[in-house]
Amino acid sequence: MSYTVSFVPLGDRVVCRGDETVLAAILRSGAKVMFACRGGGCGTCKMRLISGRVDHGRCSIAVLSDEAKREGAFLSCQARPLSDLTVELSPVNRYRPPSVEYWLSAARRVGAQRYRLDAGSDRADSYSI
Repeated sequence: MSYTVSFVPLGDRVVCRGDETVLAAILRSGAKVMFACRGGGCGTCKMRLISGRVDHGRCSIAVLSDEAKREGAFLSCQARPLSDLTVELSPVNRYRPPSVEYWLSAARRVGAQRYRLDAGSDRADSYSI
């Protein structure tokens, strides 16, 4: 089963499989975010859940207390979605959306002042303009 993770205030979304962590889904999408140990012990990847449910996985109580969990905090390196999620990003997360690279593969003249440009990207097969 897959779930959608929506990030506010940016509006970006990633698909997260039920068997993967939120961090794994973010990285798989090509986006970047702060993380360190990937073991639930440092708290670098802490995020805040606005809506939805997660399985918190294992994490140090010193890093993520039960009270913090009740207030919506979770560690993206350990948490797995149990529903669609809305997650609040903070400057500490240093989230950077996936970048898309384009390249020009062909340019053909189709009129006196018109050209057909064919371009490719790392996210789609091809484009024609």
